[in-house]
Amino acid sequence: MRYDALRRRVAAGLIVVALVGPGLAAAQDQDAPAPTPAEQQRRAVLIETGNAICHWPVGDYAWNDTTRYEIDLPEVSGPVKAHGTFSITFTKGAPEILGTKTGSASLTGKVKDDAELEFLSRWNDPIGQGGERGTIALEPGSEITKSWAVTDPNAGGPCEFSTTWRIEFTRPERVYDITWKGSREVLNTHSYRAFDPDRGEWVSLTHRFGFTFAYHLLARVTLERRRGEWTFKSAVVKKADARADYAQSPELYRVVSSQCKGCDRVRGLVGTSLQGEAKPGSVRVKWPRTLEPVGTVKTIFAYQCAEGPDRAACERARRKTSDYSDQDGEFLERANRLWVTLELLPPVHTEFSTTPLYTKSLKIDYRVTRIE
Repeated sequence: MRYDALRRRVAAGLIVVALVGPGLAAAQDQDAPAPTPAEQQRRAVLIETGNAICHWPVGDYAWNDTTRYEIDLPEVSGPVKAHGTFSITFTKGAPEILGTKTGSASLTGKVKDDAELEFLSRWNDPIGQGGERGTIALEPGSEITKSWAVTDPNAGGPCEFSTTWRIEFTRPERVYDITWKGSREVLNTHSYRAFDPDRGEWVSLTHRFGFTFAYHLLARVTLERRRGEWTFKSAVVKKADARADYAQSPELYRVVSSQCKGCDRVRGLVGTSLQGEAKPGSVRVKWPRTLEPVGTVKTIFAYQCAEGPDRAACERARRKTSDYSDQDGEFLERANRLWVTLELLPPVHTEFSTTPLYTKSLKIDYRVTRIE
């Protein structure tokens, strides 16, 4: 280890400034090739900090040091090699070695499956040939610390050491704004017999009524490059709106009141994070499935009652309200499980079905905008 070299250096009466100077570090920087733009996206900085104290017969010696490497990372796996610089500051010891000295360093290692970095860190030191070995997770901000103590019979006293490695980098990212805009509609069909006094006969009337749940959702989705593929990183809701519109044809009833219970819960999604997943060329965002708005309406029969056998029933209908409600559990469920193609052309998802009792339709219009 490099601390063995430091111990031998002190024991031999050598000082760091005699071995390593600023000129060596400057020359080393000139040898480093200029990175390409692609390499800059995969560049990491490994910072190594250490401290030590040794209790030797000649006195206590203490120092701390920092080594910095800029590393070009392979996309998935492969070897790495980097040059760096170190600085060491003696805080205790013989007067001639106190202060800070700098020099150059080198690192070799390998990246395994874009998940961890194994490395050997060396100072360019003519005395010591050892180095510090470590393995660190390949995640931004990952940090590991190693501490140990030794007692060297030749030095005559114990030493305590600690080294910390921290890696900083950013993964390549792509950011999209994805909009889900559309509606789910159910129109109920009610047919009934009525007496037409003008024609003097019974006729069949058809009344269609129901709710249209309209949505406008927008999430900012971030993908990051891992193991050579674009993977889902995060999604944040930027816009969320929902409403329930009641309609009827013909307008046999006057609407007394109408509301959407749960639409406010959809609006409350703004600022929240969503889960998701990605595959080549598309993403799927997982909207909460428990948000199922309910549209409710109170109506009262609005037509004048005509003379005939149904007049009494008609008059009773005009004196009391009728309640109708519908719950939508379909639009968000579809948005939750459909894959969105990451293209500028807007895909549209539609569903339609009809029976003698109702007509149902669902439409989701996607809009994808690349932000970064």
